[in-house]
Amino acid sequence: MDDRLRAIAHAARAEAEAAIDVDDEFAATIRRTPTNFEPRRALDRQRRRAIAWVAAAAVVLIAGGLVVLRSGDDNTLQTVDTETTTAITSPSVSSAIEAPGTVEVSTTLESSPLTPTSTPRTATTAPTTTSPATSALEPVGEMAWRPVSTSPLSERSDHSLVWTGDELLVWGGVASVDGFVEFADGAAYDPVSDTWRELPDAGIAGRLGHSAVWTGDAMLVWGGVTDFGCNTGTSDGVFYEPATDSWLPISPAPGPVRTAHSSVWTGDEMIVWGGFPTLGARTSDGRFCDAPPDPNAELPGLAYNPLTDSWRIIAAGPEPRISSTLVAADGKVLLWGGISAESDDWLADGWSYDPATDQWSELPIGPLSPRMSHIAVWAGDEMIVAGGQDRDGLLSDGAAFDPETGRWRPIPDLPAEIADAEAATTDRYLLVLGGCCSQDADAFTLDLLTDTWASLPLIPSPPCRESCSRNAPVASLGDGFVTWGGMTESGPEADTQWWAEGSLLDLSK
Repeated sequence: MDDRLRAIAHAARAEAEAAIDVDDEFAATIRRTPTNFEPRRALDRQRRRAIAWVAAAAVVLIAGGLVVLRSGDDNTLQTVDTETTTAITSPSVSSAIEAPGTVEVSTTLESSPLTPTSTPRTATTAPTTTSPATSALEPVGEMAWRPVSTSPLSERSDHSLVWTGDELLVWGGVASVDGFVEFADGAAYDPVSDTWRELPDAGIAGRLGHSAVWTGDAMLVWGGVTDFGCNTGTSDGVFYEPATDSWLPISPAPGPVRTAHSSVWTGDEMIVWGGFPTLGARTSDGRFCDAPPDPNAELPGLAYNPLTDSWRIIAAGPEPRISSTLVAADGKVLLWGGISAESDDWLADGWSYDPATDQWSELPIGPLSPRMSHIAVWAGDEMIVAGGQDRDGLLSDGAAFDPETGRWRPIPDLPAEIADAEAATTDRYLLVLGGCCSQDADAFTLDLLTDTWASLPLIPSPPCRESCSRNAPVASLGDGFVTWGGMTESGPEADTQWWAEGSLLDLSK
């Protein structure tokens, strides 16, 4: 057998044994709680590597014979040389893959930043031809949406959804009721009891397009647009603490007021990037909008620390942009794509920001073309970017970036060209919901273990079929997904309707 293939076989065996060893080592001590993710990540990384070797059907053609790396019928890892018919076996890795009884898991649904399983990565820095995964578009097992109970909130879009580990917090948004109305109310939904409770008054103006992140014990709301008609923004914010059911104001951010920005929570700070200056307030008679104070004002990146209630301006890095994506990645922040705020160029570059050093570094160029309105999510150990639109229309291709290796790999195309969609992940699935789509569809899932797309049963509410469904956020519950509210445009005249219904997809069964 070729020495390289022997190395592969021995590496596979080592990974499988390591996964089992790690499972045994951490079994008694690891709890899946918001304060103890690092040991769990270490365990899942070992599992993921074992799964990658075992689940792969890697066929390698070499001079002198065909060697197949496969999983045997007895759950053993085997490497077979067709010339020598020798085999190398490893202990069973089924317990390392599943092992539901070896890790104590809270029975309460909770946010899951755990490392998902994934297929072996193929590094690439150049476009690679991939076939759309439409042929594999099958309904997913027993997955089914169920409607959630009636909310005390009215219909709206552009609101925020934040999962606390126990409740889904819904706040803000906008709807058209004899003119646009910006909402300042909110509610909390308990998926276990299927009940809602209203939140107290936040003490700030209603808004849409605001930042909303979960810090571990509070929801941080910042910025947004307080007058949709004039695109008037604000730089104030508040904290909501579920433990006390109360709101606390935060200090205003420095610099010009902005809209269309991106924000993420790193574990210590909220990072804000991009956007463009907002317009001024309405004139005194309410008929017109003032011009922006400075339409060319520079908008530096910002970081907010809730422990000190303080803001800092982060280091300058990439060119300012809008419609880009910002992803929190194990303490760092990954920025990708968008449209330049200076030149209006469409961008396909990516950047990594390290809050610890306050430095930016450019990512290697990937296989994707310049675009905006794409999805980007952190899937445990890689950033997945897919869909969006360019100057010619909607897009369906995607790629994944691994910060540890600094390499991109292509992923199967989305089953449809789609932009402005919502996305969220569990430890197994990426959900893409709504958006403007080239075909009628409710939602798609990407299985992070097999790298295959599948369709989901029709979502009860709000409906997406035959429409352009926008601004209906989706949140991961750790063991499922939930969406509530949103707006649909349908029919030849693009009639608009706002919704106050929601649906939940339970993956725990």
